[in-house]
Amino acid sequence: RIINVYVSISKYSPLSGSSYLPLDKYIDNKKCCINIKNEDNKCLMYCVLYHIHKNKITKNADRVSNYKSYLNDFDWSKIKFPVSLNDICRVEELINYGINVYGYEDKSVHPLRITTRKDERVINLLLIGSLQKGNQINHYVYIKKLDVLVSSNIRTEEGIHTNYSKYTCVNC
Repeated sequence: RIINVYVSISKYSPLSGSSYLPLDKYIDNKKCCINIKNEDNKCLMYCVLYHIHKNKITKNADRVSNYKSYLNDFDWSKIKFPVSLNDICRVEELINYGINVYGYEDKSVHPLRITTRKDERVINLLLIGSLQKGNQINHYVYIKKLDVLVSSNIRTEEGIHTNYSKYTCVNC
């Protein structure tokens, strides 16, 4: 015999990246990420282009103007921006790279999505978020050094800042 049934309905809003958000000071001070200052919803595209052309983009990698000449490297027309975590597999097929996405909360980094790809063609991204005017805004940031991002910030007895690096296995 059923006495009560409750149904709760809410709008489904998958995580996706959009326009620029500043990095938390804790992460920014580690100098392990490239936070591209885009005003459109294409932060994931700029992160991909940075990874592929990082040897050519050596100065001001956070500026969108550095990516103009690479926008036609791929046919982005079939990708819906902002890209949700569920749609990253489409980007992986387009660019022939795997994409790992990490989240960040309370000075802790955790995986949100790990690619099934097991070779060296993998891009690591950080998805950060902020509540602005009642709306959740998210932004993809390129991770240059995953080991530094996940390492602890420690100060010596003399007050000198040190990073103890960790080996990070994304498949374990």
